[in-house]
Amino acid sequence: MVVKVLGWVLGVPFAIILAIFAISNRTSVRLDLWPLPFGIETPLYLLVLGPLAMGFLAGAVVVWLVRRRRGVGQKPTS
Repeated sequence: MVVKVLGWVLGVPFAIILAIFAISNRTSVRLDLWPLPFGIETPLYLLVLGPLAMGFLAGAVVVWLVRRRRGVGQKPTS
């Protein structure tokens, strides 16, 4: 129960801060993909929040794989 409440207490303000950040950084920027001959025009917030989200997901996958390999959280067989 405490974990759920703590998740909401930390998650809601964090989501609000991310929304405010995204709204205030909607300016389009050009990302040149050197040495390729083209680039991508994208909002600035995607260039900042995209890699953060991908890093979070990569970390979550690594933790999930380690826990799965070690058998953490499995029900004991009786």
